[in-house]
Amino acid sequence: MDRAHERILGTILVVLGVAILLFAFLQAFALLGHLPSSTSQSGPEAAFAYTVSGLTVTVTDHSQAGSSAISSTYWAFADGNSSATANTSHTYGKAGAYNVTLLVEDKSGNIAESAAVVHVGPGATGAGVGSPSVTPGGSIGSILGGVFGTSLSGIAHTSEEVVVLVLIWLVGGSFLKAGWNLITPKAETIQVRVKPKDLAIEGVGYSAMPQPGPAASRPTAAAAGGPSLAAAPLES
Repeated sequence: MDRAHERILGTILVVLGVAILLFAFLQAFALLGHLPSSTSQSGPEAAFAYTVSGLTVTVTDHSQAGSSAISSTYWAFADGNSSATANTSHTYGKAGAYNVTLLVEDKSGNIAESAAVVHVGPGATGAGVGSPSVTPGGSIGSILGGVFGTSLSGIAHTSEEVVVLVLIWLVGGSFLKAGWNLITPKAETIQVRVKPKDLAIEGVGYSAMPQPGPAASRPTAAAAGGPSLAAAPLES
């Protein structure tokens, strides 16, 4: 691949990386806006009433909002069917006892749950209300909320979204880095070790040693201005 094609590919990767990072940033900003910030906020209270007529159960939502308005309602009828309508009816295919569950969520991400066991069948009648409102996983959230001064139910509800956003951020950063390296490649550094082939030792401050020869041709220490090296007679 020549330099022109590398620059084109690098530009595409940079644009794609910036777009991914911008998307992740906007999603994270929106997500933070939905997290509860203090203990003054309270979650919703889930509540409902029901009546039974034969195989049909009719449910009526009586949930109460907390600090934020209720944004969604979800019914689960324990036979694989569900509904997102506040007040609705459901007809079962066969007689039996079914656990009807109501889940409500507010705009801050807080969730509350209420449930009741209904008995349906040919000629069955009855009425009742759901169990007292509970927060799914609320025991841990309440303890940590009391310690840190925040309601953590919204954080628990959005933990999966946070993980996805982190992965998207990493992918965008990888594209941006790879594209930038293609556009402006770094100069390569080559390390070279120079090893001298021949090492010569040159004396400093010393004259060359005289070569061996006849005694007459050798300079004496006296002639050189140094002390005489004549041997002294040995005493008997």
